[in-house]
This record gives sequence, C-alpha cells and structure tokens, in this order.
Amino acid sequence: MHKVASEFAVSNGILKVVDGNPSLLSCTLLPSPVPKVLLCRAQSIQCDFNLLYHRVAMNHEFLYDVLKPVLAVDPYLRSLWGIYSRIRTNEITQDIVLGLNRSDYMLHVQGDLCDTKRTFLANRLQSTVVAAQSDIETQDEAWDSLLIRQVEFNMIACSFCGLAQRIVPQHRISLSLHGISSDLNNRVPDCFSADRFSEALLSACRMYVEDCSRRNLITSNISILVVVGKNEKIFMINEHCLVVFY
Repeated sequence: MHKVASEFAVSNGILKVVDGNPSLLSCTLLPSPVPKVLLCRAQSIQCDFNLLYHRVAMNHEFLYDVLKPVLAVDPYLRSLWGIYSRIRTNEITQDIVLGLNRSDYMLHVQGDLCDTKRTFLANRLQSTVVAAQSDIETQDEAWDSLLIRQVEFNMIACSFCGLAQRIVPQHRISLSLHGISSDLNNRVPDCFSADRFSEALLSACRMYVEDCSRRNLITSNISILVVVGKNEKIFMINEHCLVVFY
C-alpha cells in the first residue's frame, strides 16, 4: 500500500522541494475517521467564523486593546503590528478585503466513559477500516460524548489548500487496497480547497476591476502576487496548485 500511495503522490504532485529537488511529502496513508455530524457542524459554522474574524480584523481599537499586553513581550507580533500600523497610516484607496482562512479542530470527549464505551470509540476512531465499514448514521451514547473543539483559526498559515485536494483520491485508493467497496470508499468526503481558494482570488480580482472601473482607473494588467518566503520554499508546490486551478 505504501508503494502504491508513493507512486500516486509522485504522479499527482503531492511533493515538497528539498534542495531544489522534488521529494515525497509526508502524509497519512489512510484518512482519519470523523463523525459525520461533527464534520457537518464544523462546515456549517465556518462562514460565521470568517465573518467574526473579518470584523475583528477591521476593528483597530479592539485589536490594540487586546494585543497591547502581548506587543510588549512578543517581538514577532510587534513586528507584524508595526507593518500593519505603517500601512494603516497611508491613505487606503479601496475597501476590498479577501480572507483565505483555515479552521483547525480536534475531537474532544466530554465526561467519564466506561471501558465498553471507550472501546467503542477506539474501534470507530482509531481503526479507519472499521470506521469505513460501520453504519455512518450510527448513534451511540459514547458517540454523542464527542465534541469538536477549535484548536486555532489560521489567517496567515492557511497552507496546504492546494495539496489537500489531491490527498482525497490517494486515501480512496489506499482504502480500496484494504478491500473497502466503492460505496463505502465514497464516504471519504470530497475536498475542493484548491478550487475554492482559486475562485476566491478570481472573485477578488473581479471586484477590484469593477471598483477601478467606477473610479475610472486603468486595469489592463491585473496580477496576483504570491510571495513564498525563503523558509517556505519547501512547500512551493502547494502554491503552484492554485496557479493550475486558477
């Protein structure tokens, strides 16, 4: 299975760049089991989180009051705040803002569980094959004890949107090698992160063109600048995925 997954990764660009040469990117051979209801819950609140963080980012006074104690002791954040402050002092010529965000979650077990229920959760969550063969709508008291807990909300390090979309077919191939039927294999949800990020960039460009048109500004050559830092060049293929979909 590892050989097949590696060959798939090479042929589909699931790679990193080391010393200027492409190399296999470490990734899971099998998908992680997650209760459907919790996945749907995380998806359903994403727009609300996007709006919340957008409004926070646009509220200068609130940001300063919250971050003031941290700015005194955190050089990295202080540097970011300095960049933000310099930009803010300049005249803002447009009000178009695009946020590309990623929200990370973990499963949390609430309350104490007996050994039987803990075994149930272990079988369903630690064994991908068992989870794939289980009824997707199964409800159990132990299952109901699981909650999603947000680990972090990424507005800068929202990476791997390009490569994440390519991991899904690799996981489906790995499951098929375990004898999982195509019907059950389809329970690995589709991921269109590269498409969605590219569509968002395109939408922002169109809004920018419309805004420039209203201002009678020339917009003949519109470009999207992707800046890849020196330490992030190892993952530059992830950014190239967006160019392909764009």
